[in-house]
Formats: sequence, C-alpha cells, structure tokens
Amino acid sequence: MKSKTVGLIFCLCGVLGLGSCNDSDREPGESDGAGSGGADSTAGTESGGRSGGGNAGAGTGNAAGQAGGEQAAGTSGLPALDPPTNVDLRLCETARTDDETCNHCCVDGGFSSSAIVDDQCACGTPVEDNTTCSKVDALVCVGCCADAGFASSSYSFDDPGQCVCMNKVDSEICAPTQRATDPEPACQICCLNNGFLVSSYAREGNGECTCSF
Repeated sequence: MKSKTVGLIFCLCGVLGLGSCNDSDREPGESDGAGSGGADSTAGTESGGRSGGGNAGAGTGNAAGQAGGEQAAGTSGLPALDPPTNVDLRLCETARTDDETCNHCCVDGGFSSSAIVDDQCACGTPVEDNTTCSKVDALVCVGCCADAGFASSSYSFDDPGQCVCMNKVDSEICAPTQRATDPEPACQICCLNNGFLVSSYAREGNGECTCSF
C-alpha cells in the first residue's frame, strides 16, 4: 500500500510542476548521499587542483631561481682585478673619456700612455725590457725587438750602448682565457693584471686574447 501511495504522490508532484517528491518517502534523518558526495567530490577536486597548481608553480619558481643563481655564479666567476703599479685605473677615472683629455691627465700624473677601458680613462707605462736585445747594436735593435714581440724600441748610445724594447704585444700570456665562460672580459682583466693597458679578443677559431699598450 505504501508503494502505491508514493507513486501517486510522485505523479501529482509532476503534474503540478513541483519537481521530484522523493524527499517525501525518506525516513526522518535520511539524506541524499549521492548529492552530498558529488558536492564534496567537486569541492575536493577544486581544492586539490588549486593546491596542486600552486605547489607546482612554486616548485617551478624555485627551480628557475636556482638555475638563475647557478648561471649568475658561473658568469660572474671572473678573476679579481689587481693590476701592477705600472697600470693605474683610479688616477684619471673621472676625466672625460676622449683620448686627448685622458692622455693629458695620465701624462700629468706621471704615466706615458693612456687608454679608454670600460668607458673610463686608464693610465699606464709599458714595462721596458732592457735584457732581451741588450747586446745588439743600434742597426739591429728595432728588428730584434720586433721579432721578440715588442711594438717599439729605443737605443741608448751611452757607453756601453743599450737596446731597450717597449710595448710588448703578447698573445700567449692570457691565452687560457679563451676557455672562460665569458672570454672577452676575462681577457681584459688578465691583460690589466699582467701590466698591459690594452686588450683585444678575437672570437674567430678557438679565440685569441692579445695584450698590448
């Protein structure tokens, strides 16, 4: 008898547009488990998706930051700048960076040469070599110094006469910088630290660092 009554109530609810009347045949305290479970499931999915997405994003950020730190550490691994006394990077650093002004400042400061290094005026005096060609006469002094890699020379006719070589051009002393992560600034620092005011780096082939005045 109960089933017929329930069916009749269901039909009347449908005809009157009241929707489902299923709740009418539930026992007191009985709930719709399927509906409750679906809501919980949806809430759980949204919560899990947001939480998981957030954690994944944080993980990606941490990984990127770590990679960036490693890259920064690698590219900043240049030698310390510590030139000898024949090179001075401070004396005229505030001078205008045109060649004439820079040179006047350096000469006034007791240096014979100048160059613009990293947009600043740098001063230097080439280290003279009075031993490589010291025993040659005046006629072969220039050729001897040139063969030894010097750009200029002078001969003193004092007794005894002496050939002095100057402005060494050296492509060997800083050759290892071609293996640096960033070879061009490494070449410049190496040349300055070895008493050379000017550096040039050729990227062709295996790369070549040349130091000079």
